[in-house]
Order: sequence, then structure tokens, then C-alpha cells
Amino acid sequence: MALTDQRVRTESAPGATPEPAAGRRRAGPHLATVLAVLAGVVITAGLTAGSRVNYLRVEHRLTTLQARLTASALAVAPVDVQRRLGRAATLAASGDGTAAFEQAIASSVGTTGPFASVELVRLAPGPPRLVATLGARPLLDPTSAAALAQDRRALASGNLSLLRVRGPGGTQRFGYAMATRQRAGTYAAYAEQLVPHHVTLRAGSIDADLRFALYFGPDARPATLVATNTAHLPLGGTPVSVRVPFGDRVLTLVVTPRTSIAGGLAADLAWIIAAVGLSVTAAAGVAVERLVRRRERADRDALTSRQLYRAERAVAESLQRALLPAALPTLAGLETAARYLPGTRGVEVGGDWYDLVPLGGDRVFFSVGDVVGRGVEAATVMATLRRAMNRLAADGADPAGALARVGRLLDVVTDDRFATILCGCLDLGTGELTLATAGHPPPVLIDGDGCAPVPLPVGPPAGVGATYTTAGLVLPPGAVLLAYTDGLVERHDQPVTVGIERLCRAAQPALGLEALLDDVLRALVPAGPPDDIALLALRRT
Repeated sequence: MALTDQRVRTESAPGATPEPAAGRRRAGPHLATVLAVLAGVVITAGLTAGSRVNYLRVEHRLTTLQARLTASALAVAPVDVQRRLGRAATLAASGDGTAAFEQAIASSVGTTGPFASVELVRLAPGPPRLVATLGARPLLDPTSAAALAQDRRALASGNLSLLRVRGPGGTQRFGYAMATRQRAGTYAAYAEQLVPHHVTLRAGSIDADLRFALYFGPDARPATLVATNTAHLPLGGTPVSVRVPFGDRVLTLVVTPRTSIAGGLAADLAWIIAAVGLSVTAAAGVAVERLVRRRERADRDALTSRQLYRAERAVAESLQRALLPAALPTLAGLETAARYLPGTRGVEVGGDWYDLVPLGGDRVFFSVGDVVGRGVEAATVMATLRRAMNRLAADGADPAGALARVGRLLDVVTDDRFATILCGCLDLGTGELTLATAGHPPPVLIDGDGCAPVPLPVGPPAGVGATYTTAGLVLPPGAVLLAYTDGLVERHDQPVTVGIERLCRAAQPALGLEALLDDVLRALVPAGPPDDIALLALRRT
């Protein structure tokens, strides 16, 4: 800049011969400037459109996953209904009589159970007749043609039969029937359950961020609407429809998110790219114009390249860090520390992550993973997997089960993506630690006896296979479990085992976790990692 300023002063110095106005100043921008600005606008528009399309695709995938999880929970309900009615009907048909039936089903009627009313109908021998009734008056006469047809369907299939019954004032109930043939005759248990039209989801539930509508049958028609949590139908946005088997019928669940499931940053990423891209384009245009007028194209190209690289890398690193936890939870009895280092290759984001979530009581669930590849798509896949792992752990899945179900979200053949994942569940009270790995490097255990990798049965990466095995050990107080991604120990000219040995030599168990991670990173990546690195350290206190 000093040389440029000196040239300006020299050209404007007193006594210099002035050039003609046309030769000294252009009427408009240089052609190179116009082309540079046009290219920047085109590239920014392409990146913005691509990011937006990719966001909408990921949002649809996450909504579909959420809808399938909700549908899975809904499909479990008929199992309990079938168990209650089937057991009571079997008691009556086996000869134990109506008293046994009433005793078996009484706790399921009224305020103590799911049913508003329950009736026992004897189908054979003889004509159908009502032999027992509990609870409120049913909307559908149990001996009517519609009810008897439902009973016969249940008898023929051996499964729960479902009927939607409407009453006065817009009330509605689900009518359930289970029928059985035993030595005392053929009996059918018929129950009705009140179904409200408007449902309020509990705050904090896994479905609280969804708008949904539930329809009776395979189609989403206004006449078949069963329940919803919104007054505005049909659902706006891009709804996802899932069919749910329910007894011998099918319900249709339609959901759409209230807010962005992928997160506010992902939703605004396209506009961030547009703002940054246009800013960089404008800056590049000004720089090119000034440098072309002074015949310094080489300096112009270098400056523009540096600006673009830094801006894109800053956006990439900001996105990657925003997708990771802002802070690890503070838990009594557990010391934690984590690091994320972006790789030095290129400007695209990576797919490395770490996470730690409390499960209630004294248990915590953690995961460390790496999605193969780079770019926004790898980062969004990482966000999908991390969210799914946490949801499955919160639903009670063990590490092997969580890996098996998450593995179904990827297919290396169709998605051209797979991921390595290490996850575990730690009981802070007993120190019992359950681990499972999907092709991920083993964690190391650091204690007073030294440092060594934890022997684990290695399953296939997520997206390649779906069979995993857990391994258990006890994490003593004071011992450190260190999990990491392969960027820490993998080098192109060395086997991974050499990197793990270097890691163990650098780990000092007497240090605090923050100092321990600093020492490990200084020893293994002194000049910056060629690939992204994520580390998570846990110590029982």
C-alpha cells in the first residue's frame, strides 16, 4: 500500500506533465472489473441457491425422520389395547365366566384406564347377545350389525379390529374389538375410547416442535380427520405423510415443523452466503478495478484469492462450530473437556462431531463421529446423525441399538456417504461404561497404570452395515476416557496404531483435562491438522 500511495503522489506531483483527461481517467469500470463482479454474482447466486436447496432437502429428511419416530410411537398403542381386551375375552371364552371378564378389564375402564366403556358379547353358540357391560354407555350398540361385523373381522384375523364411531355434538371414539373361540363358546370384547379432536402436546416432548394432523384411513381427507394440534388445516409448508398400521386399519399421520428442525443457522445459511458473497464480490470488484488501472493484475488476483479464501473458510468454520454443542453439560461426579480443530485442507466444513447428553439419574450418553467427505452436505448429515443419536438415547436405546438404527439413515450405495461413530453410556454412580463402535478408532483409557486403547468389537461404519455389539468396562474414579476422530492419529505415511501409540505417550493422567488435551494436540498436530479433529475427554471425579 505504501508503494501505491507513493505512485499516486508522484503522478500528482507539481510540475508533472498532465495527461489528457481521456487517457488519465476511464469513463466507466474496466472490462476485467465487470467480468469479475459478474462472476462473483453468478457464483454467489449458485452457492446461495445450492445451499437453500440442500437446506430444504435436509429439512425434509429431518421432518421425515421425526414423522417416522412419531409414527413408531403411535403404532405401539394397539399392542396394549389388544393385550387388555384379548386377555379378558379369553377368560370369558375359556369358561371362567363374566365375573372373571369384569375383574380382568375393570382397571381399564373409566378414569383408571383408556376405555370409556367395555362390553362382552357372546357370538356363539346361539344368537349374539350382550352378557356384560362396564363404564359409560357406548356410542355403538355392541349387538348392532356394524359391531358384529367388526367382531367377526377380529375373530377371522385373530388381531385387534378398529372402528371409528361418531356421536352427537361432534364427539368421536375409537371402537376396538377382540374375539376368541374357546371351549365355552365364541366371545368378543368390544371397547370404546374417547378421542379428542384437538390435542395439546406436552412442552418438552419430542413432538412439541411439530404441527400434525391424524386421519382415519390411508388418505388425508377433511372428512376422515381424527385429531390435530393446530387450527389451520391443511398444514402449510412441505408436510410429510406417514401411514401407521393400527390394528386391522391404517391411520395417516401428516406433520410439518413449526420452526426449522436443522436450526436457525442452517435456515439462514443461504442468506449468510449471499451477504458474504456479495460483500466479497463488491470488494473484489473495487480491488480489481484499482489494480487493473495500475497494471498490477498479479497483486489483484492474490488479494482477491486471499479475501475469498478467508471469507469462505470463516463461514465454513462458523457453520461447523455452530453445529457442535455450544458447551458441555455440567454434571456432578463428571469432569469433561472437548476440542474441535478444523482441518487445514480447503475451505469446506467437515463432518466431525462430539456430544454429551444427560439421560436422567446418574447416566450420560456420549458420541464421537466422523462423516466421510467434506462440504455443507457432510455437515448436515452430521447434524442429522447427531440429533438422531441423542433422540434414540433419550428413548432408551443402548449404544449398539442406537448405532443400528442410525445406520439405516445412510446408505453408502445411494447416498455415497458413510460415517464412523463411537458411542457409549456411562453410569456415574457405579462407573459402568457400555461402548459400541461403528468402524471408529478405539478410545484410550488413561489411569495410574498408563494409557492403552480400549479393546472393542468393531462393527461396520454407519451406512455400510447394521450389526453392532456392545462392550462393557468399569471407569474407575480418576481415570480418563479419551475419544477422538481419526484426524488426530491418522497420517498417510503411518499406520493408525503408530498414531495411537504417540497419543498414549503424550497423555499424562495427572493433568487436568484441559491441559491434557492441550498436550495431546501439541504433540500430535504441532503444525495444524490436515483433517478435522474432534476430541472428548471424560473423568469420574
